[in-house]
Amino acid sequence: MEAARIIQALGVRPVELFGLCPTVENVCFSDHAGLDRVIDYWTRIYTPFRGQKASMIQDLEKGRVCEIRQINGRFVEDGKRVGIPTPFNDKIVELVLEIQEGRQTLDQAWGNLDRFHIPAL
Repeated sequence: MEAARIIQALGVRPVELFGLCPTVENVCFSDHAGLDRVIDYWTRIYTPFRGQKASMIQDLEKGRVCEIRQINGRFVEDGKRVGIPTPFNDKIVELVLEIQEGRQTLDQAWGNLDRFHIPAL
């Protein structure tokens, strides 16, 4: 949701790619009905790619530097510039850098879910 709001604030008009068009209308929600709509949207898009592995995970598995700063880190920077808080992206960058810098293993990553603040709907 942070990224879609930042994209909108910057005046960027995303184009659809492989069914994904990350607009506020497609990926943001504020109630359970909206959450169900967004889950349906992402399920439809990602189901064909379930067997794929993200390039960042592949990089981390091979001990290489991944593009976390260039992707999520960029949203953090742009969010500051346009006044949109990015707590989710802040945490993602923090956790991936911990793995990348060897302060945590990739096998431990699922234990990080409790480090996110998930607001109630």
